[in-house]
Parts: sequence; structure tokens; C-alpha cells
Amino acid sequence: MSSLTFIPCAYTDVLLPNPLYFVRKRRNMDNPGVDSLQGPAHLNKALIASVYDHKYTDPGKRANALAGGWHSTTQDIVERPGFPELLAFIAGYVEGRRLQYVWTIVNPTGVGNPRHPHDPTMLSFCYYPRASRAAIVFYDPEGVEHRIEPVAGLLLRFPGHIPHRVETNPGPDDRIVIACDFEPV
Repeated sequence: MSSLTFIPCAYTDVLLPNPLYFVRKRRNMDNPGVDSLQGPAHLNKALIASVYDHKYTDPGKRANALAGGWHSTTQDIVERPGFPELLAFIAGYVEGRRLQYVWTIVNPTGVGNPRHPHDPTMLSFCYYPRASRAAIVFYDPEGVEHRIEPVAGLLLRFPGHIPHRVETNPGPDDRIVIACDFEPV
């Protein structure tokens, strides 16, 4: 592996470590301030098993926002296999922030998520241990859509104020995402 280099982030003064797999997408080119990184794909099998195990012990919330999907409600998932390593990996991309909340979403065939932002003070991450052809769609300040079709192992980092939605999962497999927000300290 090459030595680390540092690239200034387009929307904050935080410097990001840049391992071999880092793919930079600048705000003024493809999207409204979203960074795409290659996450720790070697953890995917353990993370998927942990998410499904957790799903059977956490009733989750089934608001009309998910219309048939599952959204975890408890934080004990962070102790399950794969999660400590994933969160340690993500922590390498934040400075001066602390983890506020972690959740998982399982979208079966035919389920998506409506447009929404996270808290505007947050720095948000989405990791895909299992992806589908359902894109995550970000909206820039002019309302222009920017689609990213995730692949397994993709880690997205974005400011919490950016509105986004998830297209309906065309199947056949569940789409699994692990999301977390970091707040300033």
C-alpha cells in the first residue's frame, strides 16, 4: 500500500487520509459535496449477518417513509461483528467530531426512501455491505439531482444538510445500508 496523502475536503476544513482506493468527486463536477470512498469490503459478510441478526431482535420502525423496509431503532448494533471495525474505519475520515447515531436500513424489492436531509450540523456516512441497482439521489441547492448507484463496499460521506432519497429497489436482493451521523464536539 502506498503512503497516505492528504486532500482538502470540498466542504469543510478537515483533511482526509487518502488510501489507494479513494475516489474523489468534487462538488462542482458530479455532485453537491459527496465523497465516494472504497470501504472495508472484507467486512461485508459479517456486517450483513449482523444486520439480519439485529433485525430479528429489534422491531425497527416501519414508518410510511419506508413502506415495507426496516430501519433499526436501537444502538446495540454497534457491538455486533463487523461494526467496531467499520466504525473505526469511518472514524479515520472525521476529525473534531463524535459519533451521534448509527442505524441500518434493509430495503427489500419494491422499497425505497423518500427525499430527506439529516441534521444540518452533522457529517453523514452511508456504507453499503450489499447494494442494489437503486441509486441514492442527492439534490444540489438548485434542486438538480445527482445519482450515485452504489456497489457493495462503497462508503459515501456527505454534509447532513444535503437532501437525498433512495430509488425503489428493483431486487432481487435486499439493499442494506449502514448509516451514521457525526456531530461537532
